[in-house]
Amino acid sequence: MPSSDEMPAHLVEICLSPRSRADQERLALELRRLTTQDSALSSWVDQESGLTILAGQSEAHLDRAIGELRGARELQIDVGEPQVAYLETLGRPVDLDHTHRKTTSPAEFARVRIVFEPAAHGSGFTFENRIVEETLPDAFVAAVGRGLEHARFAGVLAGFPLTDFRAILLDGVHHDADSTVLAFELAARGAFTKLRQKGAPLLLWPIMKIEVTTPVEFASAIIGDLTVRDTHILARAPNGPSNVIHGLVPLANLFGYGRVLEVLGRGQASVVMRYDHRAPCRRELPIQMTTRHSGRPSA
Repeated sequence: MPSSDEMPAHLVEICLSPRSRADQERLALELRRLTTQDSALSSWVDQESGLTILAGQSEAHLDRAIGELRGARELQIDVGEPQVAYLETLGRPVDLDHTHRKTTSPAEFARVRIVFEPAAHGSGFTFENRIVEETLPDAFVAAVGRGLEHARFAGVLAGFPLTDFRAILLDGVHHDADSTVLAFELAARGAFTKLRQKGAPLLLWPIMKIEVTTPVEFASAIIGDLTVRDTHILARAPNGPSNVIHGLVPLANLFGYGRVLEVLGRGQASVVMRYDHRAPCRRELPIQMTTRHSGRPSA
């Protein structure tokens, strides 16, 4: 997991929908230009939904990029609502045995036993083969690792990538007649899907460190609003005629905060925020907040 002075690749995502095939081609060109100019932006097409995703470091960061896209000549797009780029992780280790079997022609068979374990923050994903005897061909072992690598990007809770875990292959069974590389990839994916019920998965949300500077007379109202946003107030310090409020707040609770602060501080307050760390969500969130790509564009 990044340290407090590292900015991860992206914290906020937004869905884009071109209105025609020609717009789709122009959008791809414009996104290539934007992401080349700004390495903190990234874009891709989600293979399951077919949606074009633009990701960046903040709501304001994406607003600027969307402004450039909308200013491009002969490009018409619909834009969804910004969404936090959550991550998922495991809450406990689990030993899973899964068999993939297809009886219709051509028949397929693969059986795997995999231990999944939480790992250190920032470790991402590691795959280890601990089959004692060389009973499983190397191609099948590699297929298990590949299947897990592909599966983890769709997560097990809400479609966000699973991170900071280790997968240890302890055993595998194959048949000479109907075991294939694809069968072992599918067996690995099948074991992975069981993590939703067995692995106590958690959502990780980005926590931002904020510094709000405000005239003293508005400080109490601003702190009250921050408290509602699940903010951990670190300090309130005088700075001449102003107060400086330091706190840690989930990014999901900061969408639109600039406009709220404008009202509470009568145009005299300002905020600086930066990424600090990720932490497990401390409460249940509405499903639309934690289902990836739920903020689809509407025409």
